[in-house]
Amino acid sequence: MSTFKTAVVGCGGIGKAHGKAWKNVAELTAVVDLNPEKAKEAGEMLGVAWYTSIDDLPQVDAVSVATPPQAHYGVTKALLMRDMHVFCEKPMTV
Repeated sequence: MSTFKTAVVGCGGIGKAHGKAWKNVAELTAVVDLNPEKAKEAGEMLGVAWYTSIDDLPQVDAVSVATPPQAHYGVTKALLMRDMHVFCEKPMTV
């Protein structure tokens, strides 16, 4: 059986909530945040790899984007261009 691999981009309160939720339904593999301290804290809390750039994120099946709203569109577009399914917090654009 194949495992559905997921990640979260944005490690604030909402991003951590997404990470906890993914762990209940799929294999959470990584978190990403531009702030290294936030990324590391969330990665250690959730027991997954952490990165500071989406460019370093390994290929996964789906990603939650929980960044500040002004970054939603750019991050979502970049992940879609890498053939990942994306769940984006609202609003999609500002």
